[in-house]
Amino acid sequence: IHSTGQIAECASDYIHNTLMQTDSVYRKQIQFLESQVEASIQNHSNIKLQSTIYTIPVVVHVIHLGEPLGTGSNISDIQIQQAIAGLNDRFSNVNGLGVDVELEFCLASKDPNGNSTNGMNRVDGSTVPNYSANGITPSGNPCSGAIETAIKDLSRWPVADYYNIWVVSEICNGGFVGYASYPLGGLYDGLVIVSTSMTSNSGTLPHEVGHGFFLYHTFNGDGGNAFCPVDTDCLIDGD
Repeated sequence: IHSTGQIAECASDYIHNTLMQTDSVYRKQIQFLESQVEASIQNHSNIKLQSTIYTIPVVVHVIHLGEPLGTGSNISDIQIQQAIAGLNDRFSNVNGLGVDVELEFCLASKDPNGNSTNGMNRVDGSTVPNYSANGITPSGNPCSGAIETAIKDLSRWPVADYYNIWVVSEICNGGFVGYASYPLGGLYDGLVIVSTSMTSNSGTLPHEVGHGFFLYHTFNGDGGNAFCPVDTDCLIDGD
C-alpha cells in the first residue's frame, strides 16, 4: 500500500519495539509471523494466484467524552461511514497511487449475538481515570493517559470475527494520531485512532489498517533515519 508520511506520529513502532525488547512471548509470535510471510512468498513466487476480493467486517467503538452525538469526540455516523468509504478507496487504488490489494471493509451488520447492528458502538469513557485529560495510553508508553485495556474493555468484539477500531479523544495528550496491533490474534487486537483523523480524506486510517495486516513502516530498519536499509531482494529483505 502506498502511503504518504503523516504529520503527527504513529505509535505502532514505539509499541512494537518496546514489546520486542520486553515481552518474549510477543517476540516469538512476531518471529512466527515473519516465518509465515517468508514461506508464503517462497511458495507462491512462481504461481499466478486467482484474484479474490476479501471483505472484512469492521466494528467502530467511539469512546467519547460525553458530548452529544456528532460533536467533539462523539463523531457522527456519517463521518464514520465516509471514513470507511475513504479506506476502501485507498485499498482499491481509486487515488491511483498504489495497487488494488483486493481487500474491502464494511461496517458489521450483525453483532456477536446475531442481532442487527450498524457496526458502531458509542461509550462515554470520561469516567475512566485520566481519559478526559490525556486520552488513551498505548501499551508500554509512559504517558499519563488512561490504561489501554481499560478503554478497550468498554467495548470490544471478538477479533476472530471482526476488525476492531477504537475512536478516541486523544492518544497521550495529543502525542500520536493512531496506532495498530500486528495480527497476533490477541483479545485487544485492532487499531486506535483519534476522532479528528477518522475522516474520508485522512491517511491515518488506511495507514494503521496496513499495520493490522502486518505491514511495517516503509522506513522500517533505517536506524532512526541514519541509513537506507539494504533491500536488494524483496524475497529476502522484506517489502
